[in-house]
Amino acid sequence: MKNPDFEFFAEQFPEVSDQFRSLHRSVIAQSALDPKTQQLIYISNLAALGYAPAIKSHLPLAIKAGASKDEILAALLTSIPAAGLVPVLPVLKEVAETLDELLTQTKTSVS
Repeated sequence: MKNPDFEFFAEQFPEVSDQFRSLHRSVIAQSALDPKTQQLIYISNLAALGYAPAIKSHLPLAIKAGASKDEILAALLTSIPAAGLVPVLPVLKEVAETLDELLTQTKTSVS
């Protein structure tokens, strides 16, 4: 699942987006955290920013890394004490619905 905002950014500023992707790969490669924890932190931070498109692009990565629905939603809720309700509430329903769709697709493709 792609983030349409990032895709537009990459089209408009390909060199800058390449540098950003390089930074992202470097940070992930040097992390002492496992991939699931990395994705849950990423989702929590994006929820604090109230940015649903980016969260939705990380949901498949979190699921692939072994995160459950409860863990992903807990990551969203974990951002509330630091960020407050205002940025998190608008993304909660959209993310939960997308998560349900992805998990249904995953179960269907496994069956």
